[in-house]
Amino acid sequence: MLYKYRFALYGLSGAGKTCVLAAMSMSHGEQPHGMTCSPVKEIAGLPDNERRQLGLERIRSATQSIEKGSVPVPTAAEMMILTYSLTERGRGEYQIELSDYPGELLRLQGNELADQLFEQMQTMDGILILAEMPHEREDNEAIYRQIEHLDDAITKLRHRLQSQKNKVPVVLLINKWDRQSGALNYVDPADEERKLDAYLNQREPSPPHRKLIQTLQNSVGEHNVRVLPMSAFGQARIDPQTGDEVPLHQRPLQSFYLLEGFRWLVNRHDTLRLERIAQRFDNDSLRSLSSRQYSPKERLSRWLHFETIKDIDAASEGFSAEAAPARVAQLAALRRRAVKRKRTRLVSVSTLGFLIISAPILTLIFLADYRSHSSLESRATQPNATLETKQEYQDWLSRYIANGSPRLYRLKFSRKDAREELRAFIAAGEEQYCAPFIQQTGDVCNAARDCLRQYPFGDYSAQARTKVYECDAREQKLREQTLWAAVESAEAGSVAQRSAASDYLGGFPTGRYAAEANSIIARYDSQVEWNEFASAYDRALKNGRIDEATTMLLGRNQDKGPLQELKHAYADRVTAWLDSELRQIKQAQDWDRLERLEHQVQQLRQLPPDLLTSRQAQEIFEKVAKANDEQDQLDADQMSARIDHLLGEGKFRSAFETMLLPNANPRIQELKHDFQRRIPTALERHLRGFRASNNWDRGNDMLSEVTSLPLDDSSVRSKIRDLEQQFRGDHDRSLYTPCQQNPSIDRCQDYIAKAPLKTMERAAQQYIDFASKQNIQQSYTLTLQSIRSPRNYGRVKVSVRFDHHWFIDEEFDLKEDTNRVGRQIPVIKKPSDRVDIAVELNNLGMSAFWNRDLGKRTDNLTLDRLRQQYDLCVPHPKQKTDSICLNFALSGLAAAPTMPQWGG
Repeated sequence: MLYKYRFALYGLSGAGKTCVLAAMSMSHGEQPHGMTCSPVKEIAGLPDNERRQLGLERIRSATQSIEKGSVPVPTAAEMMILTYSLTERGRGEYQIELSDYPGELLRLQGNELADQLFEQMQTMDGILILAEMPHEREDNEAIYRQIEHLDDAITKLRHRLQSQKNKVPVVLLINKWDRQSGALNYVDPADEERKLDAYLNQREPSPPHRKLIQTLQNSVGEHNVRVLPMSAFGQARIDPQTGDEVPLHQRPLQSFYLLEGFRWLVNRHDTLRLERIAQRFDNDSLRSLSSRQYSPKERLSRWLHFETIKDIDAASEGFSAEAAPARVAQLAALRRRAVKRKRTRLVSVSTLGFLIISAPILTLIFLADYRSHSSLESRATQPNATLETKQEYQDWLSRYIANGSPRLYRLKFSRKDAREELRAFIAAGEEQYCAPFIQQTGDVCNAARDCLRQYPFGDYSAQARTKVYECDAREQKLREQTLWAAVESAEAGSVAQRSAASDYLGGFPTGRYAAEANSIIARYDSQVEWNEFASAYDRALKNGRIDEATTMLLGRNQDKGPLQELKHAYADRVTAWLDSELRQIKQAQDWDRLERLEHQVQQLRQLPPDLLTSRQAQEIFEKVAKANDEQDQLDADQMSARIDHLLGEGKFRSAFETMLLPNANPRIQELKHDFQRRIPTALERHLRGFRASNNWDRGNDMLSEVTSLPLDDSSVRSKIRDLEQQFRGDHDRSLYTPCQQNPSIDRCQDYIAKAPLKTMERAAQQYIDFASKQNIQQSYTLTLQSIRSPRNYGRVKVSVRFDHHWFIDEEFDLKEDTNRVGRQIPVIKKPSDRVDIAVELNNLGMSAFWNRDLGKRTDNLTLDRLRQQYDLCVPHPKQKTDSICLNFALSGLAAAPTMPQWGG
């Protein structure tokens, strides 16, 4: 698992913290020491998930802004957490976790900011403060105020920081260093550091960062503070539109010293950590065992240096002997010293513990041995002592002699004394134990066995062994007679008789009746085997496993009556099974099962005549053939219905591909010969429907599909070509009709683009050429020729606007038709332009008291339409049948060519 460093990141306002974090997530050019950086996006299961997700979203947005050539929007005043994976030459890979506090340095007051910084210095491995390089010849008052605000907070922390044991390294990054340096020295970055030192040491003008740096050095130590120049964008330029500083090079960014501050923090943290480990190791003593700061277990662990070794191993991660030989050698030497001291103290603790624990244990063992020996000896030497008591004492002496471990009791009662006492005790006990056998009283056989088992090598063991042999021979003969009597008394051929014979052979495999017992078992097993065979054969026939049943019959060679009966009934049972299977197949329409059944029946051809005669085999094959014929007819009917359905839906290719599927059914072969002759009829029916519904595209697609089929019947192909020519001609006529009846450039161009035959392409192109020439602005005259009214309204005010300009706004007397009004207006437009004509009529006569409004209307039309004497009729708002019509005419516009009829 990678080691993770936890750093707090503070950024002064305008310091470019968002740009720095975004640059670390982008391609930022080659960095010193071979360092690389990439964001860690796997945050599932980590604490503060919302802050981590917020950080990823903000940096993603900032990255997109930089890639578009703009400056990211500053982050809101919310804490976010970001994790980066860094690699370094000779160090390997490690991670840094940045806790970003945007706006904290400006929002908090002095005491609050001091407390915030002190808390971070206690919980974090390091702190980064980002400040910007002031502009030359600009007012930098805001930068001075922010740095003085931070300096006051650290000054208030000085006493607490000086008394803190674990110092926290702080790095101050001066961002936008290219403002001061100009052309950055990427070859020798140390030259930029020297420039920064010169800048910080100058007197006039005084840098705003100098006092802050001195305060930090006085608080956490001069060696724990580092000031570095940095430029997140590298060389920057001023955007002329926004005035913002944007990167001169975007892909990749030419970032300068982007990761050097993190590298210094990591190395300084590791150095401080190693110094703390070494100091704790050197100051270690027995006093740590009496410290009340930790629990007893933790005190012992620290005194034995378990924690020290863990810290050294953790500090060694990521370092190689080639890249950091001094660091690796120092850690290795310190670890060897810790391990050596741990072993020495472990030996001391173990020795002391053994001495403390073993003394009472050895004393308890001595007392236990003494009490056991005294108690058993006193009870076993009593005149009325039982055999169990004597045996218990004898066993204790045997274990005491055999146990080789050191025992304090051996100083009083040695192993030699125990052997002599055991030998004398056994000799005295044998005569007493074997007395019933010696005196021939009671059950002599059991007494002899007991004496031999208790004293197998005693003085009376030979006599007892001879007596035991005599008793065993007599008991064996009696047992054999008893077992055979059970065999004779059982029913012949029964399970009980076989079990009794097996029991006899188990006890006497070579006895007087062994041959007869084996014969009884063989006859019983043979009968059981035949019953199992007959049952298995019957199950195989019932379950349709004909090949298994046939193999069972042919595999038995003995010539027995029951076997011949099974062979004679074989043909009848197979026929009955076949009839049942055929009925089930027809009912379930499971024709795949019929194919498997036919395969089974074919295996019956090679059977011998004693199982199946030729006449019986022929009857079976005829039944299967009849079932196959019924299946072929059903498949042909289903195929025909499928083809009819596909042709009815217009899926000609699917129907053709269905017919191409390999099939050995002769009836389906007949369908294939008739299929092509059905295509023209179905195609004609579909084209008739498309023609009626004007669905020409679908008809053309279907014609393309049908004509692409590889049909081998020439007459069918000829009919399809005729249908195609007729349908495409009708399609051509339907596209030409709008162009001929109401010609326009759009309609004629649509005809030329979509017409399949383009029969009238020449006439359409002539109109397009004519209309295209009219796209030149010309002068025409618009005339209001007449006003017609169905009734006498008296005086009427007529207001006409032509193309949003007043044409007529006068009063007329409509006692009779007003012809040749003669109002004219010059028009300067293109003939193809569209114009608006708006008419509004108001009654000024006697009937105006009842109805003043006579209606209004607005039309949008082309100038070519006006050329044809256009009537604009205004319907009465209440009496729809009464309309006042105004006749307009446009002069000076050339007439369009005449459009001939289709085919003319």
